[in-house]
Amino acid sequence: MSNRDDAIGRLLGRALTRPANVLPAAGVIAAGVLTGFWPLYLIGAAVYAVLAATTLFSADEARRALGRGPRPSATPISDAHRGTRFASDWVNLHYRQVLTEYERITEAVERSPLSLPEITVETRGLMDDVNGLCSRAQTAVDYLESVDREALINERRTVDARRASAGPELRETLDQTVRALDQNLATIAEMRGTLEVFDARMGQLRSNLGAIRGEVARLEVDGHDDEPARVLTHVSSARELVTGITAALEATPNPPAAASREPELRQDPPGARPSG
Repeated sequence: MSNRDDAIGRLLGRALTRPANVLPAAGVIAAGVLTGFWPLYLIGAAVYAVLAATTLFSADEARRALGRGPRPSATPISDAHRGTRFASDWVNLHYRQVLTEYERITEAVERSPLSLPEITVETRGLMDDVNGLCSRAQTAVDYLESVDREALINERRTVDARRASAGPELRETLDQTVRALDQNLATIAEMRGTLEVFDARMGQLRSNLGAIRGEVARLEVDGHDDEPARVLTHVSSARELVTGITAALEATPNPPAAASREPELRQDPPGARPSG
């Protein structure tokens, strides 16, 4: 007989013989015997059935039957995570969607009769990584919403036209201006491309988190001791994904200084503002 079958047998025996289940029902039946009121027999049997079923389906009782200690008290989701807000609605939406999946995983872990401390620690670390990732994405959004790409393109055309008739000394200055404008435009293109990658990969991350939650739920159903390793593999994969997105954001050159403008909030991936 497997350890799982032994545990089920112990749990069933405890449900049937636990004093807290037997004594209340016995008291009701005894009252029926003393009074001769036979419906109390049925009530006593019903009380016993309900109390035994409560024990049988209790996660804490299942842990005891498996030879584990009491389940640790629920670890509240960090208030810092719940309270995080980003200026961009677009970044905030991505963050909230991932946070929702994280909360569902945490709830599934707390419901599980198995001890899964490693999963709790790893998923919390993953959420910390996502927080930092979204902060970097917000920086890119702030830059793109502070520059006017069309105005820069028009300015470059104007400067380029002036170079055709400029003397050697002025031409050198205009050449430097063109290079600076080209750098601005290249940074805008790279920032927009990076945010497009961020958008796609965050969708992939949400799918990975959904897979993690599914594995935790399967653990609760199967109860195999060796299965948490599979969940941790999914968590590690998700953290590697976040690391990759973060590296892509960090690889984007620091944006040159731009004139401050009132940012616009968007739901789709933001880009540099068109000229007004």
